[in-house]
Parts: sequence; C-alpha cells; structure tokens
Amino acid sequence: MRTYKYGFLLTAIQDLVTSLCTLALIPRVISRNSYLIFIATGYLSDFPYGQILLGTVFVMVCLSLLIITNNFIYRYIQVCQMRYSYIYARKKSIIIICVANMAFLLNCGIVLVVCAWPSVHFRQQLYKERISVDATALEQKSFMGFSMEHSVNNLTIFLMIDGLLMMVMFTMIGSYSAFRIRSTLKERSVSDKTINMHKKMFHTLLLQSD
Repeated sequence: MRTYKYGFLLTAIQDLVTSLCTLALIPRVISRNSYLIFIATGYLSDFPYGQILLGTVFVMVCLSLLIITNNFIYRYIQVCQMRYSYIYARKKSIIIICVANMAFLLNCGIVLVVCAWPSVHFRQQLYKERISVDATALEQKSFMGFSMEHSVNNLTIFLMIDGLLMMVMFTMIGSYSAFRIRSTLKERSVSDKTINMHKKMFHTLLLQSD
C-alpha cells in the first residue's frame, strides 16, 4: 500500500510541475504544410529557459503515462493476481521496476532530442517565414516541433515508430487491466466494504487516465 501512496504523491508532483511550466510558457501550436511546432509565448519563453521548460513539459507528459500504467498494473496485481503481490515488497523487484521506468523516460528523452529539438536548418526555415508571434522576435522564442523537410531521416522514423509502439503497449496494458479489475470485482464474493474500496480505487485510476 505504501508503494501506491508514493504513486499518488508522484502524480501530484507531476501535475504541479506541468501546471507551473505551462503557466510560464503559455505554449501555442503552429501548424503549416511542412512542419508542426509548439512555441512558447509566455513570461519564460526566451531561449534557453523556455527550451528547458518545454522539454520538462514533454517529460512530464511521458511521466504521466508511465504513472498511470504503473498504477493500473499495481491494482491489477492487488485485485486479480494476489499471488504476485510480493513483487512490491521485495527490494530487488522494486529496483527492477525503477530501472524499467527510468529506461522508458530515457527513451522519451532520446525521442525528444532527436525528433523534436529544432536544428539550425529548422530554425532558419521558420525565421525566413516570419511566423507572427506576439511581443519579441521569433529568434528569441523557444520552440520544439517536427519538420518534414529537416527532421525526417531513418533515425527519426525509427524513434517515432518506437514511440508509437510504446503508446500502443501502454494503452493495451491499461485497457486490459481495467477490464480484468472490473470483471474480478463483479465475480468475487467479498464484503461490500472491500468491494466499495476497490471500486473507489478503480474509479480514481480511470479519472487519472482521462
């Protein structure tokens, strides 16, 4: 149960960091025929501070997906596979779980840097087009995005497929866990108090995934 509480604490921290970064950046989405960018227009939009905060927001979004998936797996084991509940009580298992999560975040970081971090040529393309941005010049703004002209190569295609597969995998894990938890709660003959407690936890998970 302590592990689950840490998950909620991490969720609260992630939500707070994401909200603060968003307020500081006020990001806008600009789409053209050959590119899509997220550009910072807020108080901390200037380079390099805005660039760091944009990267932080991206990592926080990935972390949110990771937290939700971990929570679904935890509840699935606690409700449907009690014989494996020892996993969250062993130090070795916790270390393995942490390493796997860190590997996922590292993967997200690589995708961010390789696919979304603007290159010099990408920046020059935007400077020439003179996108209308309030206040200061575009050269001072921080942005991330993807250009069909300057961002497409074998490595970025591979990483985009990798990211898509991870999204599909996490979606399948969450959907399967939710289905099995719901089915198990209906089938088990346990006390009403226990059922209500599990249902509340299940509904909380569903709210987190929205």
